[in-house]
Amino acid sequence: MAAPNVEIDTQQVIAKDVILVLDVSGSMRGEKIEQAKDALYFVLDNLHEEDRFNVIAFSTGTHHYARDLVPAAERERAREFVSRLEANGSTDINRALLEALVLTGDQRPAILVFLTDGLPTTGEVETERIIDNVSDAAPETARIFPFGLGY
Repeated sequence: MAAPNVEIDTQQVIAKDVILVLDVSGSMRGEKIEQAKDALYFVLDNLHEEDRFNVIAFSTGTHHYARDLVPAAERERAREFVSRLEANGSTDINRALLEALVLTGDQRPAILVFLTDGLPTTGEVETERIIDNVSDAAPETARIFPFGLGY
């Protein structure tokens, strides 16, 4: 018996939440921050219309593009936000990740893109504790993609 002729839609889009977390500490000055900005522009430009996103810049503190997740249609304003970011301050990785995870929920897949060039220098600096904190805060729908810049 022959298998039924079934067409599969390979273009189906799953609506997702994308949180872009960018290290803007002093060590990111120069080429590293420009490379990171280019990466964010690429992600913003490739969001599907059904997606939501936010951008969080962090160093000693954090600076959010928006209070909550916003529709992909706001990508141009987010590009302007990213273009104005400057490198300054220390590196509070724990705070940045925990604030990003607050934006995730259980209803949609959440993708957290984390770009940094270094180790934590302020706030919680113990790597194992940061990992534990993130594990405790992350819902099952969240996926974290860390990217290192520089050496």
